Order: sequence, then structure tokens, then C-alpha cells
Amino acid sequence: MSLEWFRFLAETKSVIENRRRHDNAPRPHSSLYYLTPHEFKQQHPP
Repeated sequence: MSLEWFRFLAETKSVIENRRRHDNAPRPHSSLYYLTPHEFKQQHPP
């Protein structure tokens, strides 16, 4: 489990946005055939 304490709302938003970008861009997922979520979405439009 990951736990972080935040002092300010701006800090919270910044950390969350950085984590969201990290999870959705540079990090491949095995469940997506080792593509990043962004790459998978580009190859499989709705």
C-alpha cells in the first residue's frame, strides 16, 4: 500500500497529476500486450 501526506491542495493536485501521467504514458502494462495505455487506446479506437 502506498501512502502520502499532503500539506497543500496544490501539492496534492501536482502529485496526483504526475502519477496519472506516469501510469498512462511511459509504463507498459502486461494486460495491454505490453503497450502503454495511450498506445493501446491509439491502436484500439472505440
